[in-house]
Amino acid sequence: MFTLSRPFFLLACLLLAAALTGCVTRPMIDTSKLQKPATVAIVDIPKMRSLAIIGLVSPNFPRQSFTSRTDYYFELTVPAQSDPAKVANYAQQVNNTAMQQIINTPKPMSVGGGAAVGAIGGLVGGLIQGSAEETQKRAMGFQAEVLKRFPDHDLANDFVKALREALAARGIASRIVEADKSTGPRLRWAATDVDGKAYPDVADGNYPAVDADVLVQICPVAFYNAPGPMNSYFRHVSVGVALFDARSKAFIGMQTINYKRTRSDFEYLTYSGLLDDLDRAVPALQDALLSLVPKVASIVSADPQLSP
Repeated sequence: MFTLSRPFFLLACLLLAAALTGCVTRPMIDTSKLQKPATVAIVDIPKMRSLAIIGLVSPNFPRQSFTSRTDYYFELTVPAQSDPAKVANYAQQVNNTAMQQIINTPKPMSVGGGAAVGAIGGLVGGLIQGSAEETQKRAMGFQAEVLKRFPDHDLANDFVKALREALAARGIASRIVEADKSTGPRLRWAATDVDGKAYPDVADGNYPAVDADVLVQICPVAFYNAPGPMNSYFRHVSVGVALFDARSKAFIGMQTINYKRTRSDFEYLTYSGLLDDLDRAVPALQDALLSLVPKVASIVSADPQLSP
């Protein structure tokens, strides 16, 4: 008897990426066509949630940033004028999706050995599924566990602060402009890709132009993710970047920057293991996210070395 474990899920991740992206090229911001701005306005973002998720998720794939697909990763406010019937419990929706992925996960298979071996394989598969479902329910309390240990934990604020410091070091003045926090980050103004296809989920409201050279929008995502019930939790970190001419509202470009894991010392075989190492795991997630700040600052400052 053999089991389909880590290799299967790695292949599944690749297949999912191919299915979602097709032949679409990841959008890139060509900095060689830009001038270094003297001033930028950074659109504020909601607080980021602390999450540990089982399942194949794709917030860093092309055209996913700045859409409803990333709402789950932020703490959202609910406008008082919203129709309660239309205010979705997004956390429950995503949890249900994760549960369905667990249920649909291929279970250990038997080759040969007759009905007895097949029955054992089915029993093991059922145990794995049941354990994963229970783990996912426990993981919904991950944020509470993080805040118990780190009451001031705020990845969004940390990222924005570090980005402003990095821009200041490059001689660029920055300021924060407010945004609607009833959703995750949304493109402030209309934008189209290189093929003329409009990006979805533009922010509601007719936002005015801003007195700055460039409007900077960011959509950071950082959480622990196990692709399947037989996989370890690892750091899943990325940041979407979108730039506009702040005065004319003209779209400049969009790009997603992904954290590349180079070490395995922050991978956890079980959710309990992740909780037991929270004193290291949470700062490690912060380090991974902040490691993307220099790249974002280089894009905003029109570093010619980053041009395609």
